[in-house]
Amino acid sequence: MFQLSARQTKTFVLVFVAAGVAGISLLVSSSTLTPRRFAIVEPGRVYRSGEVTPRQLDHLKREYGIRTVLSLLNPEAPETVAEKEAAERLGLRWVNVPLPGSGASRPEDRARIKEVLLDPDAAPLLVHCAAGTNRTGLAIGLYRLHQQ
Repeated sequence: MFQLSARQTKTFVLVFVAAGVAGISLLVSSSTLTPRRFAIVEPGRVYRSGEVTPRQLDHLKREYGIRTVLSLLNPEAPETVAEKEAAERLGLRWVNVPLPGSGASRPEDRARIKEVLLDPDAAPLLVHCAAGTNRTGLAIGLYRLHQQ
């Protein structure tokens, strides 16, 4: 039977724990590259999600070829300002149609959203709001009705 000395046991435990922590860190960091509720609506054309960080935006540009971002958030919120600046740095077109969290909209809001969604030069396009539900759901509903 194989036995470890106290020192070998301590070393083994430390290496085992370190490997476990590294694995957890890798899992957490890779999952943070994709925004909350990210989904493919039409491959190569339209994607949807919740709020996106500059790092996630960079990842989405590289992974999915995103060229345009349609943000449905308040343009003055610090997170939105950071996103807009990141989009500009990355050479992405950034369009903002601010809607309230309930997804309520006016006819002119829906017309602008539809215009961006149906623009063939906008693709691949990411549509997002904070949670990726109400406002984004409205936009994707418009896309499905008018494009699909």
